[in-house]
Amino acid sequence: MMISGTTRTDWMLDSGVIDMGFHWMNALSDHSGEISQLLDDVFEDVEEPRRNTEHECADMRLFNHPNPFNPTTTISLIVDEASAVELVVYDMNGRLISTLHRGNLKAGRHQFILEGNSLPTGVYLYRAAVGDQVLTGKAILIK
Repeated sequence: MMISGTTRTDWMLDSGVIDMGFHWMNALSDHSGEISQLLDDVFEDVEEPRRNTEHECADMRLFNHPNPFNPTTTISLIVDEASAVELVVYDMNGRLISTLHRGNLKAGRHQFILEGNSLPTGVYLYRAAVGDQVLTGKAILIK
């Protein structure tokens, strides 16, 4: 129940022009179970975001660190079996910036350095292709 002419629900008169809304905390805590259920219903089909920058598929994993970077970042590619691999870097306009590797790699972890000294600040996409599988990641250069 509210006092007429105010948003207060605790029967206390506002003491000044500004009402910060703190009194709502008690009113909301009484309904926290209902609010939780409402939020659960709203977000039921929303997938939890990934907390790291690693991208993976059946035969490989791809990530870079540090990210954002300046002046270099290490792009790591982990392949589960020996394969022909192409690892390339593009800018956000789709222009090829660098081919970091094109050829065969043994199974295991491989690291490639992306140099940012001659590149402008921006987002760069790196793409690894192994057979018909392709992974893409983002590297952010900040100068």
